[in-house]
Amino acid sequence: VVVDTRRDVADAPGFGTTLTLATLLSNRGADGVISLREAIDAANRTAGLNTIRFNLPGGAQQTINLVSALPSITEAVVIDATSDTDFAGSPVIELNGASAGSGVAGFRLASTVNSGSIRGFVINRFSTNGILLDGADNVVIAGNYIGTDFTGQLDRGNTEDGIQLQAGATGNTIGGLTASDRNIISGN
Repeated sequence: VVVDTRRDVADAPGFGTTLTLATLLSNRGADGVISLREAIDAANRTAGLNTIRFNLPGGAQQTINLVSALPSITEAVVIDATSDTDFAGSPVIELNGASAGSGVAGFRLASTVNSGSIRGFVINRFSTNGILLDGADNVVIAGNYIGTDFTGQLDRGNTEDGIQLQAGATGNTIGGLTASDRNIISGN
């Protein structure tokens, strides 16, 4: 599925707890676009490893300003911000948690997640962690700027940790062997 809006809205009508990737693609809701929130909800209800890609309109750097916590990720999923057409080696999609409320992490991956990745984001200003692996296994966190701005140089820290691995989280990879897999984690 391709996220094609910066709006933090889940509006696919009439699907409630049955929203899968197939129903989301066939009915994009009132605004005709797919939000990150809708994509995560649908991936959580679709068996197997799913991929969320991006095609945000409007130029090189885009910000998704969250107004509440994203759904916890409960299924294997690749969330790949490097797929956006404006990506040219450094993150161009910011996940901003300044208005998301208290007790909120940027991405939370539950213990039911047994593979996947979070790649190519700027993740900042959350009231807890940028990314929380809450018992999730075999997840790759690569190519992100966590707790900074788009340049990777200005402090836009998350209140707690940039990345937190809870008890039971095993086989996870933070970074990697290539320059493109390196994370910048600062200011948290």
